[in-house]
Amino acid sequence: MDYEEQQKFEKDIAAAAAHLEEASSARDVAAVMERISARTEAAVDAALTSEAAEMIACRAGCSVCCSLNVSVLLPEAVAIAQYLTANLPPAMLPRMKAVLGETAERVRWIEDDERRRLRISCPFLDTRGWCSIHLARPLVCRSITSTDPDICRQAMDADPCEPVPVVMNLVQKYLFDTSFRTLGDTLDRLGLESRSYELSRAVWHCLVDPELATRFLAGCQVSLS
Repeated sequence: MDYEEQQKFEKDIAAAAAHLEEASSARDVAAVMERISARTEAAVDAALTSEAAEMIACRAGCSVCCSLNVSVLLPEAVAIAQYLTANLPPAMLPRMKAVLGETAERVRWIEDDERRRLRISCPFLDTRGWCSIHLARPLVCRSITSTDPDICRQAMDADPCEPVPVVMNLVQKYLFDTSFRTLGDTLDRLGLESRSYELSRAVWHCLVDPELATRFLAGCQVSLS
């Protein structure tokens, strides 16, 4: 991807994110995040050669890295909560809220190394180890790839003082990191909350407080204490 393509990509993401200015509901926010994710996925597909794509070893059911802290912006959390509300059986929502709340408290104030040591997995993994919110997963999660699951396991088990490097596709990481940054910049420009939050805490707040999305879109300061 050359400089002009990078500039066009950033403008496309900013234009998609700007639709938050006219959004009025959690469903509208989810539609914006779908647009941003789809545009970024298309850019990744266009940028990766077939050889590079084949080297990516990440597959459904591989959850080796799913015990790391994940940061999300509020539109991502709102979109995930909307996805859960629309797709989970109503009887399962209370259990999901409880699990998210428990996880949020367990990982509060702890760094990745401590979370890895404690083996605190992502609360969105199902019983098979698959991501239950894959279609609405955060941009940070979409950015991470690996060419070797065994190396990932070694990295997760490694001594923090002797880290094991994981080879990943830097094009995919760059594009999704750019989408995350551009979304944050657009939120700033629109006068909307642009801080990032820990995944489980942010989604828990969105689920237990259905009016949070409305306050966020109105430009109110949102506290996720």
